[in-house]
Amino acid sequence: MVSINWPGAPALDTNLEQLRSVVDNYTIGYWQRQANIEFSDGITDFNQINMSTEAPCNGDATVTYMSQIAAKFYSLHNLDPHQRYLFVLMPKLTGDCVWAAKSFVGDFHTPYGMTILQDSIQPNVITHELGHSLGLGHTNLIRCPANTPDGMWANCNAIEYGGAVDVMSNVDVDGALSTYHQWRMGIIKDSDVTQVWKTQTVDLKYTNSPSGIRAIFVRDGKQTYWVEYRKAADGYTPGLAIYRTDPPPASAIVSPNSSDAVEAPNEAVTSDVWLMNLDSFRYTGNATTSGSPTLALGQSLVNASGNISFTAQQKDADTISVTVTRKADTVAPPTPVFTNTNTWVSPESELIAAGYEDADSIIEKFQISVDDKVSDVTGSASSSWFATYLSPLIPIKSLHVKDLPEGTYALKARGVDVYGNASGWSKPVNVV
Repeated sequence: MVSINWPGAPALDTNLEQLRSVVDNYTIGYWQRQANIEFSDGITDFNQINMSTEAPCNGDATVTYMSQIAAKFYSLHNLDPHQRYLFVLMPKLTGDCVWAAKSFVGDFHTPYGMTILQDSIQPNVITHELGHSLGLGHTNLIRCPANTPDGMWANCNAIEYGGAVDVMSNVDVDGALSTYHQWRMGIIKDSDVTQVWKTQTVDLKYTNSPSGIRAIFVRDGKQTYWVEYRKAADGYTPGLAIYRTDPPPASAIVSPNSSDAVEAPNEAVTSDVWLMNLDSFRYTGNATTSGSPTLALGQSLVNASGNISFTAQQKDADTISVTVTRKADTVAPPTPVFTNTNTWVSPESELIAAGYEDADSIIEKFQISVDDKVSDVTGSASSSWFATYLSPLIPIKSLHVKDLPEGTYALKARGVDVYGNASGWSKPVNVV
């Protein structure tokens, strides 16, 4: 920890002893309790770092300024910043700079972080900012017309910070960290999340269960849903918390910070989630809430398209049975297109170009036609696959040279989705 100053800066109303007390007595305990992460106290440097100007409010200039502070601090102490998290207490900025704190969004797997605080030592703010350093985004809210819980982003707003069920909102709550954020940090593994493509009943454990299935992922076209079970906490009704994980366009984002309205990277796995209001939840612009956002046990929710419904029943004290009902997919996948046969140079070479994936479900297998003799081929993970918000857990399948029999023949291929819909046959190619 360190504080900074610049010419003409106002005096601090807070100090490093108070900041250290908050971190030691609240923040460290929160992350131990919620994520089993242990932090130890590092240096508290009472010699201020002098900067030539005040910090910029937003944009790349703020990042550069923060990097300069970090470089000065770690150089002064001859420290490697790896596995260190730096808190910088600074005077209030002039002008209308609405944030209380700002952090680098880090990565739990490569420990390093930094937070600047505008003369603020609010426990929930500090804890929230350390969450960013650990790689977490915000827990937001989706708000649609006529108080409907779900809809297309073109018609709904993404209320930044509004999903006040955990510390990654801007409301002082001590509820369990969302299972999505736990998954982002590696606390919950891919195997702890069930991906549902057809009507299925899943036994779901509560958010902080040490084992078992703790989340359900469902995709409906380009809309994606993340489902968890919350027990009674913070005044919420026990039931399902459901988040949208498909990122909104910048035009849908409502935030006090202009820097939040930035287009998300195309199809990247988002660090944010958008809580659906499935009951009486209310979030106001002054960071207060009332009511419950959860779908009560025994109640049903039909999503905006009408293709998917959710309902849950209690199974035991820590488990509910969630039934996800889906309308059958009747649309065939796109017809695959072969890549240039000159690129088929190893067993792992892929045979088909991107674009064969099913828009409404997933490819379960392929069929190949070898001189008009048809056989099933399971396929294997595409070497070009990377996790996206549409496919965050299970690699999409592709066809590879290793899937083909030896010989010289005319080859065609098609994809078959989990509902049994078969695409058209690709154009034939002659292969050796």
